[in-house]
Amino acid sequence: MTVQTISRKCAIEVASYLIRAGHADLVVDALHALPVAGECASPDVPALRAAHAAWSDAQFDDVSAVGPAKHLAKEALDVAAAPQDAIEHADCWMLLWDMQRRAGISDSALASAIEAKLAVNMERHWFEPKDGEVCEHAGARKGGQNG
Repeated sequence: MTVQTISRKCAIEVASYLIRAGHADLVVDALHALPVAGECASPDVPALRAAHAAWSDAQFDDVSAVGPAKHLAKEALDVAAAPQDAIEHADCWMLLWDMQRRAGISDSALASAIEAKLAVNMERHWFEPKDGEVCEHAGARKGGQNG
């Protein structure tokens, strides 16, 4: 499957999703938010991300990533209280998408950052995990200042 085919399929899914959800007015904005190149991991995800981006921009206007980041901190506690609840996880993922997009971080930049951070974490010594508790690495400072 080519990138052009994938992008066309994603565009069709975005448009259908928004029209079914009663937001036909957001179709053009959502289509502009679709990735221009690169393979979609799943056609559903880019369509949902584009639909979410269009809705979020219409709902919350031109705000920075700070508000969604603060909201994520609250939603993460909801996941901790109900870890099997997919809806609570969805709240967090939509906020992560919003933060990433509003901060101007591309998927490839995020993937590179994750790869780099994973390499750092793999070299660290980690304390014994306790279920339901934060597990810090041996060099962690109070307040999480050293990432």
